[in-house]
Amino acid sequence: MYIWKFHATPTWLATHEEALNETHPGGVAVITRPGKRRSLLQITCRSKAQAQQFVRQSGGTIERLPRDWQRKFLEPRKRPPLRIGRRLVIVTEPAPDART
Repeated sequence: MYIWKFHATPTWLATHEEALNETHPGGVAVITRPGKRRSLLQITCRSKAQAQQFVRQSGGTIERLPRDWQRKFLEPRKRPPLRIGRRLVIVTEPAPDART
């Protein structure tokens, strides 16, 4: 499995997004970030040839996913707490003495 990645302008997305969603239902991801002009477009491809076709048409890059990418993606990860300000702490799992 491969992922085609492309940094798209709002105009490019407005022109192409609907057609891409029709031809690749469930395989299109658009990642927008505040303050960034371009969005990151990612499309999953079953073959390298399919991903290379996107590169020929629009540019971008190809990333090959490892065979066990689903297991790696879904496995729980231990992450350190994220502190926001003085009073807010975001954790991936509740502490043993946490109250709900």
